[in-house]
Amino acid sequence: MRILKSLLFALIAILGVVACEKEAPTPETPAPETPAITIELVSVDSESVTVNVIPTSTEYRWIPMIAYKEYFDSFEDVAELVELDMFYFESLANTYKMTLADFIVASSGQGRKDNIYIDALDSDTDYVVYTYGITTEGERVTDVCTLEFTTTSAE
Repeated sequence: MRILKSLLFALIAILGVVACEKEAPTPETPAPETPAITIELVSVDSESVTVNVIPTSTEYRWIPMIAYKEYFDSFEDVAELVELDMFYFESLANTYKMTLADFIVASSGQGRKDNIYIDALDSDTDYVVYTYGITTEGERVTDVCTLEFTTTSAE
């Protein structure tokens, strides 16, 4: 009986090692069938935009960002954009004498947030609101999700 138990435990251990050796998908290459975060346009005028941010999970945080469309499109790889964002977040954290993790917690959303208002925009200009899931350590865990829009003309 002891030999049978020992063989059973050995078989379970071998199966566990084999199962753990399978490569898990990395956070840099998520393959969701639906976007991890959806950004909905609520309203736009000549100086502002209002959006809803709707993630599919509450397990990660996100910080809504905005950029001129021309600037956003100048990045061939979104990893470069994210790297610059992280540098920006670290700079702001240092300015406010916070750790990066504390800054991300204080500045990010988690779960659905409605009516996020962004103002001081230029009229008749193309913009991109974007966000991505991040950990408190600043690691990106989802694709970059975007919403393109144009502010109206000032009249």
